[in-house]
Amino acid sequence: MEFLNFRSLSNYYAIPDYQRDYAWTGAENETLLNDIFDEMNHKETPHFIGAIVTVPFDPQNSANIAVVLSDYKGLMQSNIRHVVDGQQRLTSISVFAEAIKEALDGDETLSADDKEDYSDRIKRFLFGDHRNPKIKKQAPRLLLNGNTGKYYNSSILGCTHQDGSQRFSGAKRLAKAKSFFLKEIVKRKNKLIEQGRYQSAVEFYDDLFEVFFEELTFVEIACDSDTNAFQVFESLNGKGLDLTAADRIKNIWMAWANCANCSEKAQKWDSLVAEIGDNYVVNFFVVLFFFEKCERVSKNRLPEEFKSLYASKANTNIEGLINYLKKRASTYGKLRNARTQSVKLDRALKDLQSLGSEQVYVMLFAAANHFGIDLANPTEEFMSFVRAMTNLIVRVQVCDKNLNSLDDLFGSWIKFLKGELSSNEEGACADIKELTEKVKAEIRLHLSDDDFRAHFETYAPKDQTISMYYLVKIEEYLRKNNRNERNSFVSTDNLTVEHVIPQTLDSLNAWYGSEEVPSEIEDDRRNLLIERMGNKALLYGDDNTAAGNSFFADKLEVYKNGKRGQDEGKPVDTFELIKDVVDNYPTKFNHDEVNSRAKRLAQIAAVIWGC
Repeated sequence: MEFLNFRSLSNYYAIPDYQRDYAWTGAENETLLNDIFDEMNHKETPHFIGAIVTVPFDPQNSANIAVVLSDYKGLMQSNIRHVVDGQQRLTSISVFAEAIKEALDGDETLSADDKEDYSDRIKRFLFGDHRNPKIKKQAPRLLLNGNTGKYYNSSILGCTHQDGSQRFSGAKRLAKAKSFFLKEIVKRKNKLIEQGRYQSAVEFYDDLFEVFFEELTFVEIACDSDTNAFQVFESLNGKGLDLTAADRIKNIWMAWANCANCSEKAQKWDSLVAEIGDNYVVNFFVVLFFFEKCERVSKNRLPEEFKSLYASKANTNIEGLINYLKKRASTYGKLRNARTQSVKLDRALKDLQSLGSEQVYVMLFAAANHFGIDLANPTEEFMSFVRAMTNLIVRVQVCDKNLNSLDDLFGSWIKFLKGELSSNEEGACADIKELTEKVKAEIRLHLSDDDFRAHFETYAPKDQTISMYYLVKIEEYLRKNNRNERNSFVSTDNLTVEHVIPQTLDSLNAWYGSEEVPSEIEDDRRNLLIERMGNKALLYGDDNTAAGNSFFADKLEVYKNGKRGQDEGKPVDTFELIKDVVDNYPTKFNHDEVNSRAKRLAQIAAVIWGC
């Protein structure tokens, strides 16, 4: 199997009609951006971005292709591969390349010759050799579909005059991705030059181009049929064997042991793992090294950092190293697994588990370790810090920021804890209250109430655990503030997320009745309608099943009368969120109703997760 880079591309790549539209959001694109810039910092080995699975081009699966192949002289179906897996990465990488080109065009420090040289390399990546004689433009190497493809060709690449509408979801995401990449490339270039990492824009772009064209590697798995391709796809995205960073660190650990006491060292390694949990060993070392170095160490570099940091100590005092690591593993394990023996702290930590944030444990570990917090009896000041960190994570998540973007911020906060900031900055953190104030200040400055409310109105989490977290917190807030007689949560384990407009509908037009369904809703009903927080509430399982995919009038009957009856009470008497639907929407519930309800919930959310 041959490893390829983006300098060596020769095929054209088309997206078959059965593939979903471009779907990457800010989170995925920020991860891609961070991977590229991390590789610029640590060019020890090429950075593998995954496999692309392709099959021969099939015109029957290309009715929606956004170009006419015959318009491009010599472009044959044999030149094109259909992408079965990898289209999201390819699309974002192409948009990133175009953003580099625009950053170059706007850089007044570059000479015209430098700009032309860089731009030619980008064009060779984005376009193939076959030209359209009429408009004298080369064919895009990535051939997308429908409106998204038209928008990509015209507004991203500028290679056709057939414009696509930006009001549809795929085009919106392309536009947002390009704007994000362009802003970040310029921002990071200026920052790295200011820090002295590069002396000029030419040095920066030389390094960026080397990473982009030479260091980013992938494999193309070229299958001869869709059947074979889907088997490969399932294998790649399902089970597989991998020697993880944890395995490699364990091997280093064992190599430090003498033959006479290998068994003992293995037992002590197992004891360390028991403190953390098998699933979180790699995460523990990421967090530990972040605390040690004030910056993130990528997972593939953890074993090298382990050797670098601890080899000397292992040679002189292996028992001291074992105790050092075990103590910190115990702190991390208690935080990560919500096993602190404090009811209030474990409840807060389980909330963070629901949000799916790994990055937050960097700061929780740093604060607990630095201030020597007794996790079984946490102070109110530490609980305030945990609440502030939860609010930060919530706002970053809702505002579609990648949590990895917090790395620089967390690095500076850990330096603040240790008193390692430069001489022209503030001194060391005196107590945890100061650190909490820094978190709150960051929220007020970069994740304001107005921004949070605006994003919460359109927030559409597809993860039901995350949706449940937000709904339960809003329900608890409404219960406390409305002070109505509410039936209690008899069984929180049986709570479910209810979608007022069902997730599965035979016909959205039938749900809307005589009202017309907006075309953009039809194009992206899941994100613009179904998964919005304004369309969600809480129900017990039996009631949710009874409501099912019924029309709204039938759902209202379930909301009012329930299925469980005397067991858990009527939903309208149990849930404030259900009462809100019953009281405020007595006749219909379409996109306007979702919008108005989302706006109200956003106002509440800004209070719950405020500072």
